[in-house]
Amino acid sequence: MTDFEIIEYAYATQRQSNNPVTTSIRNACHFAGVEETAKIAGAMSIQAAENLYLSIAPEQKRLVVEHFPNSQVLALERDLGL
Repeated sequence: MTDFEIIEYAYATQRQSNNPVTTSIRNACHFAGVEETAKIAGAMSIQAAENLYLSIAPEQKRLVVEHFPNSQVLALERDLGL
């Protein structure tokens, strides 16, 4: 698997699953930061981008929307209260 596929897999799976592999990948992305994660996985699927948006700290949500275009739909829905 490529780095992109690994990150895509980690965020595309259900957030509620306690899979230690996906948890470890998400933790690594968290510590690397949004910008570094976007360099590898900026074109991730809508589901994965939305899960990333939901899991990120509120003060970094703007960065997720900037670097992951597929998260913009969820961000707009949340801002509009839909």
